[in-house]
Amino acid sequence: MKQLYLYLKLLISNSIKFRRFLNYTFRKIINKKDIWSVYKFKNYDEYIRLQKSKTLDFNRRKSWLSEEWDIKLSYFEDLFSNIINTYNITNDSKSLCLGARTGQEVQAFKNLNIDSIGIDIVPSEPLVIYGDIHQIPFENETYEIIFTNIVDHSLYPEKLIKEAERVTKPKGLIILHISVGNSTDKYGVTEIATPASIENLFLFSDVIKSSQMKSWHGLNWEIIAKKK
Repeated sequence: MKQLYLYLKLLISNSIKFRRFLNYTFRKIINKKDIWSVYKFKNYDEYIRLQKSKTLDFNRRKSWLSEEWDIKLSYFEDLFSNIINTYNITNDSKSLCLGARTGQEVQAFKNLNIDSIGIDIVPSEPLVIYGDIHQIPFENETYEIIFTNIVDHSLYPEKLIKEAERVTKPKGLIILHISVGNSTDKYGVTEIATPASIENLFLFSDVIKSSQMKSWHGLNWEIIAKKK
């Protein structure tokens, strides 16, 4: 019985992956671009409602705040520790995490002695306050580090990048983890075929790293830009 259950689970999983691959391939063909929107929303509020429906899901939030918390916290601590050491980030730096949900990435920065705050359309205080990634509620040149892994959930990636550059201090870092060449989940609104389609959105920063990363929750590419 257990073997049958595992077999059915694997079959369903592979079926979902195949369907998502077909959807991604079809959308890539019809859009003829390297980055495209998955949905056509009637207005911005409709987009916000879709994003909130994921973040407010009771079971998801329960998992994020319980069994997934330590796993994600450990992952982000390892990730940020490496970045801090590689780029000589000092303890007096401030970081901002965009689309931070329940805030594991924010807590990871704090555990590494970097002052941090996150924004999301669904706050989870004190780590994550309300804020829209397309209109970041902070002043120009406030942060030394910006991190986000929700570019595929951004309706306007160009606005997200523009806002990230605006609030980043000169010589500061903007770190993106994105999914390249894959279908986004049903809550994602943007799909990315090439890293260059995101790299080219930076207007006031130099891309100092763009490379494949070990897959993490569908994310497979890291881009780090340094503001001029």
